[in-house]
Amino acid sequence: WRGLLQQQPLMQAWRKGLDEGREGEIFGDAVKMSTTLASGHRSPALDRVIARPIVVRSKISGVLMAGLLKTENCDDDAERLESYALMAARALDLEVARGERAAATLSWQKYIQDSQEWLATIDEKGIIRETSSGAHSLLFAYSIATNDVRLEDLFSPVACDAVAQWREQFASAA
Repeated sequence: WRGLLQQQPLMQAWRKGLDEGREGEIFGDAVKMSTTLASGHRSPALDRVIARPIVVRSKISGVLMAGLLKTENCDDDAERLESYALMAARALDLEVARGERAAATLSWQKYIQDSQEWLATIDEKGIIRETSSGAHSLLFAYSIATNDVRLEDLFSPVACDAVAQWREQFASAA
């Protein structure tokens, strides 16, 4: 495909999808090309090529290029291409969402670490995950280990159960 995309008609269809957000289609002699497969056999010549924009969050994120053989039912081809385009859009949307979550997590971690306040985040099991520098020096002043430390373990044995109960109220509310 990479070599074929360099051909002018295919490049124009791809650009139409990417730049204009419109589907491009090439018919006839403009797509009369075939390729030699790894087995040495030649693949059938394409009848048409469709370039369908892939839209993710109201933005064109790519173009689905599909080379199609001559068929009796173009509606089936269109329906199948639509499902492929939707699948590609969903995959790209998930990737964007993962990136946004990672960026939000890093931003939150940086906010906590740089804060002048005494801040700490704990997970649902009470394990301290992040702390500001002030909170870190206070919470771990007498402790060497800072990994997998539960919040309640930093309190006296008398207060430990009360802190655990207080923390569990938040975990059960979530």
